[in-house]
Amino acid sequence: ALQMLGDYLIESTQDRRSSERAPDGTPWEPLSPLTIERKGHNRILENRGTLFDSLNYQITGNTLTFGSNQEYAAMQQFGGTTSPNSMFPNKPIPAREFIGISATDDNMMTAILQQYLKDELT
Repeated sequence: ALQMLGDYLIESTQDRRSSERAPDGTPWEPLSPLTIERKGHNRILENRGTLFDSLNYQITGNTLTFGSNQEYAAMQQFGGTTSPNSMFPNKPIPAREFIGISATDDNMMTAILQQYLKDELT
């Protein structure tokens, strides 16, 4: 069941790439004109696809841990300030929550668990 939930979370989180919305449906903060110029496009949280390709989960006992191992994932999720030594020093980066459980996710995960239990009990 945890593996099915982990697979679902990867798919659901990757789907946020196209909708550019947080799990609660809030649109992500638009990119600054400087960022759009530097990247050459206006797709949020997307440069080379590394962030969404790095989504993974780990199952330990009865625990499912889900997220990204990319160092910058936390900055994207929670926001912060660029390093003083970065290309754009000391600039604010808004939070663009991409990891989390939406109401739809909650319903789908419940359905996955119900089906799993039904299959196991029959």
